[in-house]
Amino acid sequence: MERTGYADYWELLKRHALPRETANYVPIIVAMTIMGKNPADYGLEDVVLDSAVEYDSIRLTAATNINLVADATLQPLSVIRDLNPSLLTTVAPAQAPRKSPHESTFIEVGGRKITITYGRPYINKRTIMGGLVPYNEVWRTGADEATTLRTDVDLDINGLKVPEGVYKLFTIPKENSWTLIVNKTAKQWGAFSYKQADDLGRTEMTVSKAGAPVEQFTISLTPEGSSSATLKMAWDNTVASVPIKVAP
Repeated sequence: MERTGYADYWELLKRHALPRETANYVPIIVAMTIMGKNPADYGLEDVVLDSAVEYDSIRLTAATNINLVADATLQPLSVIRDLNPSLLTTVAPAQAPRKSPHESTFIEVGGRKITITYGRPYINKRTIMGGLVPYNEVWRTGADEATTLRTDVDLDINGLKVPEGVYKLFTIPKENSWTLIVNKTAKQWGAFSYKQADDLGRTEMTVSKAGAPVEQFTISLTPEGSSSATLKMAWDNTVASVPIKVAP
């Protein structure tokens, strides 16, 4: 709208000045939003909504034939192209590598597996705590997607009962302590869609000073006996830790 000088979306639509995906999807989204607020006004009061779609995101590290994408998703090639109008050929270009690598760390406690998957940003000559990571605000605890906890056993995280399942881990860093948040919405990018109402719960973490600056954000799980462990998060000069054990 800034580029064309028009202040009205519908005027732009009439003049065919919009990319195809915008022209196709925006009216649908607007209509769905209006009907969703008052479904009974549109004869939709008996409609039962499906649960949210579960999905995985995959980054392409090499040029990929989109016929393979269509086969893997059980969709016609035309559908893949409609969803991605920029794919003018049958080859999807490779995506740039992530600036922050993503890794998983895991441990077996009581014979069951606990896995944490997260993005690992670097200091890169930046002020981290109180700067890039503000104090007293919810942090994704890494980079890109929020950090994921997958546990095959019921846990007790410093008094917080966490049933077997998949969760997002957020934190609220403070100067002398951190708050660990276990959130029930397992698919989230960053903390932009974080809702406290979806928290399973919160618990406090102990903060100490690292013996030497930790250049790359690191999460570790260290065994403490046969049925417990210590979860540590370290970056720059800060280490936050919390005890984990198998729930009785």
